[in-house]
Amino acid sequence: MLAWNVAIKGPPSLELPEIVIQYPTIAQPPDEIPPIANHAPDIPVPKSGFVLQGEVHVFGGALVGSIQKWMAPPPNDVIVGTDPPSIERVTVEGDFHMSMLIPLLRGTPYDDISFRNVAFYHQNYAFDKTKSIGWHFNADLVIDYSCGLLYQILTQVLQVDNPVLSIHNSFGFILDGIFPNVTFSLDSGLTLTSIGVRLLGIAGFSFTPEPHSTLSFGFDIFGDMKLNVPGSVVPMDLHYDMDLIGNTVILNAEMSGKIW
Repeated sequence: MLAWNVAIKGPPSLELPEIVIQYPTIAQPPDEIPPIANHAPDIPVPKSGFVLQGEVHVFGGALVGSIQKWMAPPPNDVIVGTDPPSIERVTVEGDFHMSMLIPLLRGTPYDDISFRNVAFYHQNYAFDKTKSIGWHFNADLVIDYSCGLLYQILTQVLQVDNPVLSIHNSFGFILDGIFPNVTFSLDSGLTLTSIGVRLLGIAGFSFTPEPHSTLSFGFDIFGDMKLNVPGSVVPMDLHYDMDLIGNTVILNAEMSGKIW
């Protein structure tokens, strides 16, 4: 395999059909693959395959990330078509802002939102059965003062001490996640058994000062709750959404689960 023979010799870059990897190496313990000179004979490719790692420009832009690309025959339970199997993950260190990938967002309120521990994941066949085919985005959403009313509600009303939310989603205009082990109760018999945050990207079009596409964002809070009802031996199960519009919070809830 060309990628194996080239990467094991430590070249400055490796060009594959769909990507260029800078400083490619084989992701295995050093004692398993000793360094070899460029003129050394090729080492056989392991039958179980290998993981290729290095640096890439994410989606061909200026942002640089660390890639791990699986180079191996597909498992027996994975059905493949005519396209070569591809499964890879790219991680980005430090604070990440969406404008690093979408220049349209630069200078907008959306650009104030910070993500950390960012990873992009891709598979073109169902290797990981927990994920759909295509691209996925994993990150920690840092909810701070720049998130305005959302931060105030989470920290002051719902008493979420550390509003950093791990999110996962396939690429799109909605990212969401649920805080683990966080609940909130009121003396009125209302308990929020789960609290999540949804980040919404809203695509639009404006005709002024000249026709152009627009992209704005918003938040809402969602989850499940239980409500004690006089005369009932079990609480009512509901799913709720809190829409944040300007300085206004609108709570909507609908019954879920077994209807008593």
